[in-house]
Amino acid sequence: MSLSLPITGTAQRELFEVADLVALTTGVRPLGCLPQALAQARRSFRANKAISRIAYIILQADDNVALITVGRRGGRKTEWVFGPVPRSVRLT
Repeated sequence: MSLSLPITGTAQRELFEVADLVALTTGVRPLGCLPQALAQARRSFRANKAISRIAYIILQADDNVALITVGRRGGRKTEWVFGPVPRSVRLT
């Protein structure tokens, strides 16, 4: 099963590197979930005051791999849903 990608040149496509998506969905790097992404975002925002939003590729509760952005005040937005998680994924 393949994942769908945003069209090159769109705002969603600029938020991630395909190599990172491949590493996460082939089991090279573990794929996190929303609570882990939010905790990491809080740490990053505390460490660097210049960051206004951060993008993460996560595994959603419905078993879809998604691209989300997290804002400084805790707001989050699903930017893109790639599709169902491949079987080779390694969870944290």
